[in-house]
Amino acid sequence: MGKPVTTVPNRDLAAVRGYWRFIEKADRFGITPAKILAPHRQRTIERMRTQKTVLCVQDGTDISYSTRPQCDGLEVIGSNQTKAQARSVHLHATLALNDEGLPLGVLRCSYRKEEGQTTTHQWIDGLRDIDEAAQTLPRKTRVLSVMDREADAFEIFAAQRTLKRTDVLIRAKHDRNLGKNHDRLFKAMRRGPAAGVLELLVERLSLRAKSGRITHKGRPKRNARMEVRFRQVRLPATGGSAEDPMKVSAVHVREIAPPKGADRIEWFLLTTVEVTSLQEAEQILEYYTLRWRVEDTFRVLKTGCRVEKLRMQQAENLHRAITLHIVTSWRIMLMTLLGRVTANMDAEVIFTDAEMHMLRVYARNYDLPELKDLTSGIMLMAMMGGYMNRKHDPPPGHEIMWRGYASLQMRAIAYKELRIYDLVERPPP
Repeated sequence: MGKPVTTVPNRDLAAVRGYWRFIEKADRFGITPAKILAPHRQRTIERMRTQKTVLCVQDGTDISYSTRPQCDGLEVIGSNQTKAQARSVHLHATLALNDEGLPLGVLRCSYRKEEGQTTTHQWIDGLRDIDEAAQTLPRKTRVLSVMDREADAFEIFAAQRTLKRTDVLIRAKHDRNLGKNHDRLFKAMRRGPAAGVLELLVERLSLRAKSGRITHKGRPKRNARMEVRFRQVRLPATGGSAEDPMKVSAVHVREIAPPKGADRIEWFLLTTVEVTSLQEAEQILEYYTLRWRVEDTFRVLKTGCRVEKLRMQQAENLHRAITLHIVTSWRIMLMTLLGRVTANMDAEVIFTDAEMHMLRVYARNYDLPELKDLTSGIMLMAMMGGYMNRKHDPPPGHEIMWRGYASLQMRAIAYKELRIYDLVERPPP
């Protein structure tokens, strides 16, 4: 008799079992998210060594698992009107960028807070981790940690005093009292004539809601005409701290004529980098606008990699899986941006042999320009995701890229697993 007929597809069951064993039983072998990320972190630091300026953008996000009541170890972040608890994993990540906004890699991921640990401690831990990496870089490389309003705490500025290689840039949230006989922070920064005017491309913000309450109504992407001011200020210690006041540079930008019905954009930026000219103030502003790269990474992580659909029984298992997925998110971000700025770079830098073969097949089947370099390969992948590549279309965005990446992965798997090498290399007439 011949071999029995089976309906089970040809797949690597050992690899599937190995994946779940790795995720669910990693505690036995001391496999933590930090150890999972370690090889990627080391490659990220190697890429940082080639740069004159590195921006390490920190931010946090809540990944919702409210529909997974059976999952143990999730954090409760609120409740709705029916008293149902909102449960999530809180991810705090550091994304390294060059000064043009190209993502160099994910430097750090942290999750559950330790008992008694505040959000400020997470920012400080991230800051110290950045400085640890910075100390391995050439002296010519400047490292700047960029943080949003949530990080506006005197403790973070005070922690910077203990660092060896890292400056900080934080958007101010609190209108501090600068001391007796002094204006409060925001009034002091608004005072006096503007040092100059510039046009700034402000990224789109989605509507944000928490526990059914709208916290930000969102805004469309637009060019904003801004007036710029800068000055030196001394931030007094808060909370009864005996620390000396912190001398920082303050950069203030305010939109001159916002569109009808739109909120005026106004930012107060505080940095330990010395700012003494309009050009330096504009540079600090440009660095802050690149903070949106980490927001895009979280969006790709949630919507593209769909980590909120993961079905696991322990929060620790989710931590390990999310760490794997955030590297994929970085890869998609990198391909999106490389497709806009690179020229004459080999496709092998990003794509595997199987992926390049399927890109060539796709180009041939649809009479598209052939695969020549990285830029053409990324464009072909974007077209797999639905990009039309018409004359006046904007460059493909992250959503198009992750759709194209998913399509390319399925084609590459088919190329390898279905053993269609001959068909691909020598198509029938």
